[in-house]
Amino acid sequence: MQPYSRFSQRIQISTIR
Repeated sequence: MQPYSRFSQRIQISTIR
């Protein structure tokens, strides 16, 4: 579940936009 952490960060950035 390490790749999920990186993906989560990218999704959070998109959510802010």
